[in-house]
Amino acid sequence: MKTETIETIANAGSKTTAGGAVVGAAAWAFLQSNAVGLLGLFIALLGLLVNLHYKRKAHKRYAEEAEKRELRHAARAEMQIAVARQAMELREEARQQKKEEWAARKEYLRVTGRLPTDPPPTDWRGLEELKFPTDEEQDRSDSAQEAQEERDGQ
Repeated sequence: MKTETIETIANAGSKTTAGGAVVGAAAWAFLQSNAVGLLGLFIALLGLLVNLHYKRKAHKRYAEEAEKRELRHAARAEMQIAVARQAMELREEARQQKKEEWAARKEYLRVTGRLPTDPPPTDWRGLEELKFPTDEEQDRSDSAQEAQEERDGQ
């Protein structure tokens, strides 16, 4: 049964309990009839039992739904943590590749005197002005670029 149906039945049990109690008290007080009073008392007890039974059933259903919700939330949080870790690992891997690339470029420049993407120089002027970023400058640049990518992604 649906939770709403269970609640409706429990509410009907509450009303039956109240109705039976009123009928029993009224019959006992005004009619001086024990049979009608006992019938009202029986109806009140029956309504109380129905009310208790379906309220207990509704409580169990609510507890099960809360547990399922909690499990779904925990699974979602665990998945988000795993995705965040994977993203951090990928970022670190990319950062390491950039560092290795810059180191290779520096070495290539040191050995050949030109950048890997440059055509063979015909004029050596201007090569003294080439300045490669230090590791700290490159890290700052990477951090700024990652922050910009995160802002663009949101």
